[in-house]
Amino acid sequence: MVSFAGYPVDFKKLVPLKEKYNFKIVEDGSHSPGAWVNNDEDLQQSGSCKYWDVATFSFHPVKHIACGEGGMVTTNSEKLHQKLLKLRSHATTVDGLDKDRPWLQMIHELGYNYRLADINAALGVSQLSRLKEGIKKRYSQVVKYYDALSGVGDIVMQKPSSKMQHAYHLFLINTSKRNELYKYLKPLNIHTMVHYTPVYSHPYYQKKYGYDPQDFPVTEKNFERTLSIPTFNGLEEDEQEFIIGHIKKFIG
Repeated sequence: MVSFAGYPVDFKKLVPLKEKYNFKIVEDGSHSPGAWVNNDEDLQQSGSCKYWDVATFSFHPVKHIACGEGGMVTTNSEKLHQKLLKLRSHATTVDGLDKDRPWLQMIHELGYNYRLADINAALGVSQLSRLKEGIKKRYSQVVKYYDALSGVGDIVMQKPSSKMQHAYHLFLINTSKRNELYKYLKPLNIHTMVHYTPVYSHPYYQKKYGYDPQDFPVTEKNFERTLSIPTFNGLEEDEQEFIIGHIKKFIG
């Protein structure tokens, strides 16, 4: 399950299905470090694996915690933890059974090099202390967008409830003029993006599985209307005013 754009998933609602069908739940928390859901005094923090099995995070340069590349996995399962430790480094282990050769490393299953380089990891650790500050800054930008763009044309925005903390990796607006707005903003050096092209529309999946876009009308409608507008820690107030001004000028 993806906490898309930083909007956290309420995984507790999936527990009955998990118990009924005996499946594992993986959280894709790439967009949601620092996000949480708190329903009825039941706090679920992104990555805590309170009601799910594994959470994954990305350290790509555009993410909240940027290490250049790489990522992180969290789990509360000791069994999964030990397996992950093995797989991240070619699945080599020091068995400790050969007293004459205590250095002997053995491979019991196929593994790969999933290690994050130490210098990249150090960069990530240094950014952890600034995570809350970064989310707070993004939140102030989002509040400004809500105040300025509410009621402008047919713009609709994703607004979370008071029972959650959105991480705002992305801020999206929904409008029937999406394509025209994108083309209008680009020459002004206002860089927007469409997140994301649906999996079923990629040629590989269409050829392999025969997906037809007409089978996904709700996704298609959303895909044709949604645009991510700038929100990031380095966005200055005057830059955001410039963005808002031109969106209102075009839509309104």
